[in-house]
Amino acid sequence: PGFPIGPLDGNQMGLNLIAYDEANDIILYVYDGVNGTQSLSSNSQTWIFKCDSLVWHQMIPVASPPDRGHLAYNKNLNLFMMLGGTNPSGIISRGGDTKTAWVYRYKKSPRLKDILAAPPVAKIVNSSSSAEISWQTVSGASGYNVYRAACQYGFPQKFAKLNSSSISGNSYTDNSGTAGTMYSYRVAAIKNGTEGLLSRHCYTKPGIITDVAASVEDTHVVKVSWVSRAETDIAGYNVYRAKGSGMFSGALQGYYTKLNSTPVTGSEYTDTYTDAVNNLKDGVCRGYVVTVVNNAGQESGPSPVATTFPNSPEWAYTVPTSGTFRLGWQPPRRTKILGVNLYRKGETLINTSGIITDTVKFSLQWPPNTGTEPYQLADQTYVVRAVNMLGQQGYGTDQISPSVSTYGFGMVTPTSNRFNYTVFTSGTAVEENIAANEKELSSVLTVSPNPFNPMVKVSMQNVSGENIVFSVFDAAGRLVIQRKQAGVRGLNSVVFDLSGRSTGMYLIRASLNGKMIEKKAMLIR
Repeated sequence: PGFPIGPLDGNQMGLNLIAYDEANDIILYVYDGVNGTQSLSSNSQTWIFKCDSLVWHQMIPVASPPDRGHLAYNKNLNLFMMLGGTNPSGIISRGGDTKTAWVYRYKKSPRLKDILAAPPVAKIVNSSSSAEISWQTVSGASGYNVYRAACQYGFPQKFAKLNSSSISGNSYTDNSGTAGTMYSYRVAAIKNGTEGLLSRHCYTKPGIITDVAASVEDTHVVKVSWVSRAETDIAGYNVYRAKGSGMFSGALQGYYTKLNSTPVTGSEYTDTYTDAVNNLKDGVCRGYVVTVVNNAGQESGPSPVATTFPNSPEWAYTVPTSGTFRLGWQPPRRTKILGVNLYRKGETLINTSGIITDTVKFSLQWPPNTGTEPYQLADQTYVVRAVNMLGQQGYGTDQISPSVSTYGFGMVTPTSNRFNYTVFTSGTAVEENIAANEKELSSVLTVSPNPFNPMVKVSMQNVSGENIVFSVFDAAGRLVIQRKQAGVRGLNSVVFDLSGRSTGMYLIRASLNGKMIEKKAMLIR
C-alpha cells in the first residue's frame, strides 16, 4: 500500500532516524524528502512500520520538526522524543539557530494480536540428554502447543508440533533430540479453540556474550572479563586469543587459540605470558573472544573482540563556561589504564606535556577564535583515547564539541549566538492516532456474509481511485490469499473462496493509499 522511497538531500546524505516502539510493536522512521534539494522541512516524511502486519503507513502530523535531529524512544512513557533545529541560510546542519524538542506518541491500534492469545514468555533449560521448555501462564488459555525445528547455520528450518494433544501445564521435556544438533523451540497458547501467537525462539545453543574487556595489567598479564549469561544451564565459558591480523579473521578455527582446558566457571580469566620473548613487550595487539558452553555441551558463537589496545573512554561530553570549556569522560569499563590523550580534530595532541590522569579537562579556550559558520567550527571537535599500562593508545571516542551538536554528546551554551545557537524553545507534542487513521476506512469496508461458508465477499468504497490490496489471514497470522487490483473510484469488490480451509476466525484486510483496515470473519463448516 506504500512505503518509504529513501532519503536524499543535496549533499547525498539522507537523514535517517529510526526507533522501535515495544508497546505497540511499531517502528518509527523519519527521513529527508526525495527531491534531491537541500530543503529539509518541506520534504521530510514520517512513516511507521507495523511489525505484526508488515505494513507501512505514512503519517501526516499536524506539525513536523523543521530540521534533522536525534530520535529516541522511551519505553516507560511509550514516547518518541526528538531534538531538532531550523535550517538557516540553506545550510544543512543540526546546529540550527533555534533548537526544538518534539515528542510523538502513537496510540494503540486494532491488530491481529488483539484477537489471539498472547505469545507465552518461554525459556529453555538444557541437560546432556534433554531440553526442558517452560513458560508463563497466558490468561484464558486452555492449553499449549510446543513446536521444534532443527537449525541449519543457526537458522531454524521447518517447525513441527511435538505434542499430540494440548499441554495443560506450563512445561514440556523433549528427550527425542539428536545430540549435538541445534534446535529452536516455540510455544503457542490455545484460547477459545484457536491457537495464538508463537513465543520467541528458545535455542538449545546458548546466546553469545556481548560485553568483554581485556585489561593489560603489566607486560606479562592480561585480565579478560565479561558479563555472564543469565541462563541457569550454563556450564562455563571458553576464552580464545589471537595475535595481530588474526584477530579479525572472522573464525575461531586456525586463528584463535583456546586458553582454558575446562570451561571457566566465573566471569574472569587471567592470561599470563611466561615466555621471556613472546610477550606483550613486542607491541603487537592481542585479541580475545569468549564463548558460552551449556550443560548439553553446545558452544555459542564468539563474543565481540576485546583487544589489548584499550576500548574508547565512555560518556565523553563538553560543557562551555565563561572563557573556557571543559571536557569529561569515563574510563573504559573493567580496564586498567595510565590515563588518556586528548586530540583536536582527532590528530593534534593537546596534552603535549603528559598523559591526562583525571577524567575532566578545563583549560581550553571558549569561545574559539574561528568564524561563525558551522563548517568553520571543525577545529573545535575533540577525540579522547585511553592509554594502557604499556603506553599503547586505544580506540578514540566519537568526536565531541562545545559548538557543534552534530558531534557526540556536545552541549550548547545559550549565549553563543555567534556560533549559531540560542536557547531551546518549548516542545511541541504531536499525538498521531493510528486507530483514527484506520477508522477513516472502517465505514467503507464490508464483509458478507459473516459468518461465511466457504465464499466471502469483501467490498470497499474507493474515493481516491488508488490501487487496493485485499488479503485474508488465518488465526495464526499466516497469509491465506491475497488479491491486488487496480483501483477505480466507487465500490471495489472481490470474492474469496476458502474451500478446504478449517473452521475458525479469519482476518480480512484492505489496504489503500498507505492506510489499512481489518475486520474479522468466521468460517463455519
